[in-house]
Amino acid sequence: MPPLLDLDYVPKLPVKADYGIGIVGAGQIVNQGHLPAYRKAGFRVLAIADIDKDAAQRTAARFDIPHVYASIQELAQNPEIEIVDIAVPARHNLELGSIAIEAGKHVLIQKPMAETVREAEALVNVAREKGRKLAVNQQMRWSPSVRAAADVLRRGLLGEILECSIQLHVRTPWDSWPWLRAHPYPELYYHSIHHVDTLRFWLGNPKSVYATLAHFPGCSYSGPTRNYMLFEYPGNLRALLMVNHHSAAAPDDLEAKLLIEGTEGRCEGIIGLLLNYPAGRSDVFAFSHRRLVPDGVMRMELQGRWFPDAFVGPMSSLMDAVTSGGEPETSGEDVLQTMRLIEAIQRSHEAKQAVPFG
Repeated sequence: MPPLLDLDYVPKLPVKADYGIGIVGAGQIVNQGHLPAYRKAGFRVLAIADIDKDAAQRTAARFDIPHVYASIQELAQNPEIEIVDIAVPARHNLELGSIAIEAGKHVLIQKPMAETVREAEALVNVAREKGRKLAVNQQMRWSPSVRAAADVLRRGLLGEILECSIQLHVRTPWDSWPWLRAHPYPELYYHSIHHVDTLRFWLGNPKSVYATLAHFPGCSYSGPTRNYMLFEYPGNLRALLMVNHHSAAAPDDLEAKLLIEGTEGRCEGIIGLLLNYPAGRSDVFAFSHRRLVPDGVMRMELQGRWFPDAFVGPMSSLMDAVTSGGEPETSGEDVLQTMRLIEAIQRSHEAKQAVPFG
């Protein structure tokens, strides 16, 4: 592979990887994302807890987890567990995260980190007061095409960044999450929070946002599952997020792509997971440059997939933070800004006008 496209995008293992992990939650995301990734990485998962103990026992048997508990309180009493990985609906995150932190554990919490900014701030404050590390599982940052684009940006290969977009025309199996049917903003808080966080990861915080969200006729969800957002940044940079989870396109014509364009170059990625969720496809990445690739485009199929490989990233980053005393990449403090931007998007939609941010 030419050195130009020798991109740094594969999630790295931590310097110290033998921390004892306890999982709270035995649902789909744990079985399809967290635990397959941790098994591949060789992480030490010592226990799992769920209010449905039968579900916890089935997951424990599948992944050779030695201890099964019916509550986080029981799990937190295990002295070998140093990190608690919480993967439950966000309305429980403040309570469960606080219990784990009060018990002296470091915490990785599934996104969204809370249902409101106030709850997110409270969780960050508990971690700060107790001197524990808090990370949020915004694992899209470690998905192959997103991480590859981040490396292109880090290396300054595109010149001045002018345009950035994430556009999805996909078919998402919304009936997989019946507990979200009554949520006022299910797509924004449980799906596009990934894309909003990714824009922050790439570009930082915007100056303002304009958003309009929409329903799809016949969808069983009470809240909107389509969105259109425009983010204004200083200078010439603008970003767009456009999402439709109900596309009528043929399978081969569905779209899930990212695009970043600058004065000197352009990169484009296909987000394979969203074209065939949850099995996914490989991500594909393309790079063009006025000087370095004057005759066309360099294209590659990327190694790994969002599910499960990207789930190594947040846990590895948290482990490194525990080891070094630093902060994880998706720390509670950092992702609190994502939560604030999500609330600004909600306000923009409701007020039908642009909302300043930052």
